[in-house]
Amino acid sequence: MFVFLYLHLVAACSYVVCQQPPGYMRDQYDTTHTSTFGIFHNLPEIFNVLQDVPELMDIPQVQELHEKMKNNQLVQWPRETAEGAPDRRPFIVIEGIKGSGKSATARLFTQKLNGTYLRSPPDYLASIRGLMSMKPRLVRSAYHSLNNYLMAELVKSIVKTR
Repeated sequence: MFVFLYLHLVAACSYVVCQQPPGYMRDQYDTTHTSTFGIFHNLPEIFNVLQDVPELMDIPQVQELHEKMKNNQLVQWPRETAEGAPDRRPFIVIEGIKGSGKSATARLFTQKLNGTYLRSPPDYLASIRGLMSMKPRLVRSAYHSLNNYLMAELVKSIVKTR
C-alpha cells in the first residue's frame, strides 16, 4: 500500500454577498459563460484563456499536456485494478493558509505512511508564480486551474507505474 500526499498552497479567501438588483427575475438566466468569471469546467476552457500567455505555454510540461488534450490522449483514471476490485488507495490533500504548517504536516504523513509527497505548484510552474500574480484575474484563475490538471496527470501517471 502506498499513500499520496498532495500539498496545495491556498491563500485566504474572502467572500462578497451580493443582493439581487431591483427587478431581478429568478426565471431569467445570464448566458455569460462561467469561464469569464474564472470558473473552468474543462481543460480546453483553461487553454483558451492561457493560449496568449507565452511564459506559461512555453513550459515543456504545459506543452505536453496541451498536446495530450488536443490529441485526446489524457491518462484515464483507472476505476478498477486488474483483478476487478476497486482501487482504493488513500489520497490525502492538505490545504491551508500560508504559514499554517501544511508542508511539515505533509512530510510527517509521508514518512509515517510510507507515501509519496507532491507539492503544488510543481517547481516548473512555481518559477513563474510571481509573474502570474501580475496578470489579470482571469489568467491567474486559469493558471491555478491548469496547476490542478497538471497535478492530477502526475498523480495518475505515478499510480499507473506502481
